[in-house]
Amino acid sequence: MEVAKELHVVGSGGHGRVVASAALALGWKVVAFWDDRESAIGTEVLGIPVRGPIAGLAEVRGYANFAVGNNLARMRWSEEFSHLEFPVIQHPFSFVDPNATILEGTFVSAGAVVMVAAQVGRHCIVNTNSAVDHDVVVGDFVHVGPGVALAGGVKVGDRIHLDTGASVPYGKIVPSDTVVPAGSTFL
Repeated sequence: MEVAKELHVVGSGGHGRVVASAALALGWKVVAFWDDRESAIGTEVLGIPVRGPIAGLAEVRGYANFAVGNNLARMRWSEEFSHLEFPVIQHPFSFVDPNATILEGTFVSAGAVVMVAAQVGRHCIVNTNSAVDHDVVVGDFVHVGPGVALAGGVKVGDRIHLDTGASVPYGKIVPSDTVVPAGSTFL
């Protein structure tokens, strides 16, 4: 019998719970949440202990996911804790085409679709019911919010936040460090 790999989840809030739930469904053993909030440290979430502060990850070896929506925090932690391994966590009720590329540390949520020849960078969030269509390129540390639609051939730079329900039409280029507001269309 194969032993489950152990995963540390950074962030014990809503998104952290979503990542942990997906990881558990995939057979990971989630051994700890990590959080800087004093009110969270020492508690349990989903029956999993919350440790902290996050700086304590310096002493940890193994697998981790940065389960917070803040793109700059995920970028900073990926540098600070580069000794860790960052698997792709793909919810079992998502779809990633076999000819798509998803890089380390990225989370693909339930209902998300990543189509043929799409590329998603490092430490991204492809959130619930979002669509990354064919030939889309998503940079590093991007948050593709719930219900976002990226049409074919879109290029998304680094550290972009595409808020809930935003859309980007075919072939558009979204520059790095852009915020696309909820429900809007990036033109």
